[in-house]
Amino acid sequence: MSEKLKAFDVIEEIRDLIDKSRALPLSNKIMLDKNEISRLLKKLDGQLPENLVRAEEILERENEILTGCREESERTLKEAREAAQKTIDDANASAQQTLSDAANSANSQLNDAQTRVSDMLQDASNRANATLADAQQRAMGMISDAENQAKQMTDESAIMENARQQAQQLMQETQQNCANLTEQAHLNIARLLENADNALARQLDQVRALRQQMNAEE
Repeated sequence: MSEKLKAFDVIEEIRDLIDKSRALPLSNKIMLDKNEISRLLKKLDGQLPENLVRAEEILERENEILTGCREESERTLKEAREAAQKTIDDANASAQQTLSDAANSANSQLNDAQTRVSDMLQDASNRANATLADAQQRAMGMISDAENQAKQMTDESAIMENARQQAQQLMQETQQNCANLTEQAHLNIARLLENADNALARQLDQVRALRQQMNAEE
């Protein structure tokens, strides 16, 4: 016979005991044999199914189990929050480093552009000065040659006028060459500055995009 059926038999014995017990006068109460009812209850306790006993133990441990589950949930939630915060901190640090690198790159390109502009201006000035000095030297030589020739020729005024015209033409050509060199230098500088501005603008756009991404992640 199964433990479940044995338990039902004991319960039936208890019911019979209750039915056969003597009633107290003027009340719904009865008199039970303490020893007999204790024996039956003890017998019933020994016949309870194992699953029922385990269920009772689980009920008794309910608070302990719930507390353990709650603590495990809180620990898991804490670990998840810490991992999420670490991810956010790492992302912020990476973004800040990227911003710093972009700013340093932009400053480096700007400094390089300024250096190249300064070098180009100095080179243009040196070339213009050298060209002008050479023209002046050649003009003085031509005038000197003309004066020497004038001493040997009767038409001194014509020679001097010719020399002056040639010298004036040479000076004009030299000045035009210097102006052309200066204009070309300015054009090169303008292009260089425009390239530097474009590069800096791209760097600034990248910085703004990173900043907007950081703000969106926050």
